Amino acid sequence: MIFDPLEFDGTIETGKETLPVRFTAAIDADGELGIIFQPIAQGRAAFPFIPEQRVLEPLQQFTLRGSAGDYTFESETFHTSRFSYLHDHIEIAGHCGIAEISRSALADHHDSCAWFYRKLAAIHPIVRATDLGNVVLKGSEDDADQKLVSLVAIESKVQEDEPWWQKTERLLIHIQRVLSLACGVYLLPVLEKRHRAGRVTLRVAQRSRAPVPYLAPFRSLFMEQIFDCALASFQDRADEVVRLDPAIRWLTAPAALAESQLINAMSALECILASSNIGQFYVDDEAAFKALCKRATKFLKGENVPSRMASKLRELNRRPFKEKLNELMDRQPFPVADFPNDWLKCSATITESGRRQL
Repeated sequence: MIFDPLEFDGTIETGKETLPVRFTAAIDADGELGIIFQPIAQGRAAFPFIPEQRVLEPLQQFTLRGSAGDYTFESETFHTSRFSYLHDHIEIAGHCGIAEISRSALADHHDSCAWFYRKLAAIHPIVRATDLGNVVLKGSEDDADQKLVSLVAIESKVQEDEPWWQKTERLLIHIQRVLSLACGVYLLPVLEKRHRAGRVTLRVAQRSRAPVPYLAPFRSLFMEQIFDCALASFQDRADEVVRLDPAIRWLTAPAALAESQLINAMSALECILASSNIGQFYVDDEAAFKALCKRATKFLKGENVPSRMASKLRELNRRPFKEKLNELMDRQPFPVADFPNDWLKCSATITESGRRQL
C-alpha cells in the first residue's frame, strides 16, 4: 500500500448543497485510489448527488473533502458511480479523477517533488546534480506489472520559493516528454509526492493500465544517456520540445498492427523533421533510396518482423504533407487569401500546468 486505509469525516459539495459523509480512503501499490463510504442516513439530502444517468449528459462532478487528525483529503473531481436505497439510508460509491491527501511534514524537511510512473524501466537509479537540486530517475523491476516503483524526482537542499516550484514543474514535464519520445510510449504520472511549505502531499490521478515502453527495434534502452539528454536539452531546447509535444503524442500513440505503427511513426517523424532545422525528409536520389531500402530490408528480415512490411519501405519516401498540400494549392484554384499566416506551421503552446496534467 502507498497510503494505508484511513477514515475521514467530511462533506460532498455542489455550488448549493452540502452532504455530510464519512469515508475511508486508501491508495494501493498500483496507484489506485479507493474510497468506501459509510451509509448515509439523510436520504433526502443525498438526492442532489445521485446521478440521473441521462444519455449524452456531461459527467457531474462534486467536491469531496475530509479530515482525520492531521490528515486532509480534497478532490474537486468526485463523481458518483453507484447508489442504492436500503430501508432508511442510502449507500453510494464513486471515484475521483484527481485527489490530494496531505499531512504536516517534519520541521526540518527539504522541498522535493516526485512523479511516479508505471512501466518506466531503468537498470539502476540515476542521479544528476542541477541548479534546482538533485534530479533522480528510478526504474521498475521486470515483474512489477502496474506498481508505482518508477519515479522522476527533484530534491532540494532547503525549503524553496514559488519560482523554484514553477521551474521544477516545467523540468518534470520536459523530462517526461523526452523520455516518452525515447521509450515509444507517452508517459503519464499516476502519483505526485511533494514536500512543500511544511506539508507532505500525495496527489493521485485516476489512470488506466500503462503499456510497456518500447521503441522498435530496441528492447532495452540506455537510460543514462537519454536522461542526460533530457536535462541538457531543458536549458536550450525546452521551447522546441513544447512545440513537438503533439507530434510526440502522435508518435507514441498505441497501434494495433505493426504496419500501422510503422506508418504512424514515419508520419510523425515527418512532422518532427518539418518543425526542426534538420532539412527535408524526402530523398530525391532514387539510387540512394534503393540502397537504403536494401539495407533496411536486410535488417527487418533479421528481426523477424511481418514479411510484407519490407515491401512497404518504398512507400515511406513521401514528400511531407505540407509540401504536397502546397503543391495541390498551386495546381488548383483554391482561394487561400483569407487563411491566417503560417497556418500549416506545426506549433503548440502549454495550455495546462503539470499539476493539471497530472
